[in-house]
Amino acid sequence: MSREILFRGKRIDNGEWIEGYYFKANEKHMILNFTVQKNELYHNMYEIEPNTVCQYTGLTGKNGKKIFEGDIFKFNDEVWESSYTACGTEYDSWEVDNYGVVGYDNETARYDFYKYKYGENSVEADLHENHGLEFADFIQELKVGGNIFDNPELLEMENGKNDK
Repeated sequence: MSREILFRGKRIDNGEWIEGYYFKANEKHMILNFTVQKNELYHNMYEIEPNTVCQYTGLTGKNGKKIFEGDIFKFNDEVWESSYTACGTEYDSWEVDNYGVVGYDNETARYDFYKYKYGENSVEADLHENHGLEFADFIQELKVGGNIFDNPELLEMENGKNDK
């Protein structure tokens, strides 16, 4: 079984994202992009901003969109709280929004969330493991909500909450 090796980066000339094959030549970071038009194969090379280079994970989200390093996913968790009263233990729960950023984990040699922002009182742990799923299964049920370059506000702190 083979895996598509693909990268994306933001073009220097217009700031748009381009997907293709990444290489470096004469200190310039480039993406080679192929397109087919009327049964003809065309290729173009684009110089990209080096800090925006992201590798394709080989996975797709719920909407079929390719998942790259740096993509941000939003998902809900249910948080439970218990309190002890004269009548016994009472439980309360509520939904919180969590955000995870995709990256490569060298320790496990796989893609996973490398950074996250979690809702107040939400568990700071591997977010997909809270749902009892492996990352690849969990992520395919979500939609890409943005990326760290175009949507950094998704990970900004609110009311002093932590992020990992």
